[in-house]
Amino acid sequence: MLAPGHRAEPGTGDACCALQVGDLAPDGSVAWSALRKVIPAGSWKRSVIQDGDVLVPLRSTKVTAIVARGVQPQTIALGHWAIITTGPTLLPEYLAWYLAHPTTARQWRLAEVGSKLAFVPLSAVRELEIEVPRLDVQERIVSVDALHRRLGELERQLTDTRNRYVHQITRAALDRAATSND
Repeated sequence: MLAPGHRAEPGTGDACCALQVGDLAPDGSVAWSALRKVIPAGSWKRSVIQDGDVLVPLRSTKVTAIVARGVQPQTIALGHWAIITTGPTLLPEYLAWYLAHPTTARQWRLAEVGSKLAFVPLSAVRELEIEVPRLDVQERIVSVDALHRRLGELERQLTDTRNRYVHQITRAALDRAATSND
């Protein structure tokens, strides 16, 4: 479903790629080349996403922040997003880590408004104070976070493989027991 006021328009020159919250994969990645093309309505220039921008969905059940990498030209964010462009003293990956950190997520939750579908107002994002260490410290934090996420990924793969292995052994044992009883 498209955000109100925008219409799908496959293959026209004026169309933009449109990022919506539903385009975020569970791991936070985005298939930028697969985004739907739309003819944007109204003033959309402030919604343009550049490579390296930090994106925060403001209406989401999970507090998340991603760094836009590999963005197609003329890509816009549809719906409620904070699009943050960092400067030379702040790594986008560090900012995304900081914004999605559980401590910061609690601050997001306190800033939410609305009852049916809560959202974080853009004003709350603008007022958020961010601790910005030296660049070398930011780089180390980003590296440790990447290793931590990779470790979690490998642990999930190991658990899945172990479960499949146990299932196969159990199934084979049950099959042998069934054929020996015949």
